Amino acid sequence: PPRPATTDSRALQHRLATLRAQVPTLEALAPFLGRQARSPHLTHAWMAVLVVMFAVVEATGDTLDPLHLYAWGALDVDTFALAESWRLATATLLHAGFLHLLLNVLMLWRFGAFVEALYGRLRLVAIYLVSAALTGLAVVWLGAEQHRLLVGASGAIMALAGAVLAALLVRRDLRATPIGRTELIVLIILFALQVLFDLVTPEVSGVAHASGIVVGIALGALLTPRRAPA
Repeated sequence: PPRPATTDSRALQHRLATLRAQVPTLEALAPFLGRQARSPHLTHAWMAVLVVMFAVVEATGDTLDPLHLYAWGALDVDTFALAESWRLATATLLHAGFLHLLLNVLMLWRFGAFVEALYGRLRLVAIYLVSAALTGLAVVWLGAEQHRLLVGASGAIMALAGAVLAALLVRRDLRATPIGRTELIVLIILFALQVLFDLVTPEVSGVAHASGIVVGIALGALLTPRRAPA
């Protein structure tokens, strides 16, 4: 005879209906949890690159010295020319002091892992590289900060945060999950704190951060993987 657990009953039908209702949530969480989860190896590797680069620059001089940073590839907003486009990339590898590095590495770990899990590694690379270049150009064209030497990966990292926001806005199924709701709250708090920090700290580039968020939202909305119809 069939076991009670497999006998058709009202309780069994209710349980099956509940499981079917949870399918969209399970599909949305698949990139983050269980066997389907993607490990953020690329994010961890890039964090290591930033740390190693900081150690090398610090070992050869002072990471707070503008001349030393410029020699290693910092972007001078006033003298930037097309021939020095390579500085748009090298500037993102440099950080002015340990605190600057620490904050960016933590933010990269927080949002890079989310983007890598949801978007995949190739799209993560595309978002990071394109936003790094565009935020650097935005500072060159629009920046009016007191300090004209640009270093740090914060513009590209804020773009990753913008991509997370775009994914939550585009994907209702993701926005309805516990992970999605947590990320949305974190983003609201982060953006509010970032605006306040930029207003009271003239040493940071508010243009780089704001343009990074805008570019990240645009790229994220374009590249966000849609839920599989299965």
